[in-house]
Amino acid sequence: MASKSPTAASPLRKPSSAPDTPMVGEPTNTAPQPVSFPPPQTFDIIPPLHGLLLRLLSAQTAGEGGPRTAGEAGQAPSGSSGPGQGVQQQTSATGSGLAPLSAKNLPTEASSIKIRIQKAHAVVESLPDIGRSVAEQEKEIEELENRIARLNAVLSAFGKRADTGA
Repeated sequence: MASKSPTAASPLRKPSSAPDTPMVGEPTNTAPQPVSFPPPQTFDIIPPLHGLLLRLLSAQTAGEGGPRTAGEAGQAPSGSSGPGQGVQQQTSATGSGLAPLSAKNLPTEASSIKIRIQKAHAVVESLPDIGRSVAEQEKEIEELENRIARLNAVLSAFGKRADTGA
């Protein structure tokens, strides 16, 4: 029984028959691969932190015996200030009308924000070249700017040759 070669194409490239010769069409990888950055939501901690602080502040102002006046809050006084207006502003400021947060429940509620910050920190630490100094980065920027200037000079030389018809 004769053996047959597989009909499917092999995913691996076959080496060249001549040793130490690069294959035709072999990818040359001189440019660094682009870094895939994490999604922006990874670093979006301000809205949950803002909501937590609003809940904490609303609990403190409600516990003091009523809403603070504009002067106590450090805000500009509003045109019409009724007795229930401060409470309405606080409720609308909390957005979804979440219950006020007492100081004893703060660590529990803040743990999710802490976890998000820790995850964002880990993502930043895993990025390539995060340990490079500013001097190293400035040196690379200077080298890249010099390379851009040389490439622009080559392009302008090609443009001059095309204009003269050489």
